[in-house]
Amino acid sequence: MNFNLETTGILGALLFGAIGAVVSIFALVKKSDVQLTPTPLPVELVDSFVTREDFRAHVTANQAVHRDLFAKIAAAERTSRDASERHLADLRRELNATTSTMHELKGEMKQLTSQLILIQQELSKR
Repeated sequence: MNFNLETTGILGALLFGAIGAVVSIFALVKKSDVQLTPTPLPVELVDSFVTREDFRAHVTANQAVHRDLFAKIAAAERTSRDASERHLADLRRELNATTSTMHELKGEMKQLTSQLILIQQELSKR
């Protein structure tokens, strides 16, 4: 049998496709073997464990606790947000001051460079 590049490529693609199909079939078979059946807990309505008034009191207390927790969380968020905003404002002020200083130093460097050029020109004339 004489194989050229084209037939080798086709055979390789067919072999690769066949292997992929076999792997897919195994995956499907494996998935279909696993069956989860929910086992619901039996639910019984019983009035003897807690009275309706006790339950409502519990719900009311639970809601109060949640309101308190959410209020504390909101306060903590506000505090951290305010602190972050103050810190960011401080950083911006420092950046502006640094930028201003850099501009001043740049101006002084230009002046010094000009003076050095004049000194070099003066020395080269001598």
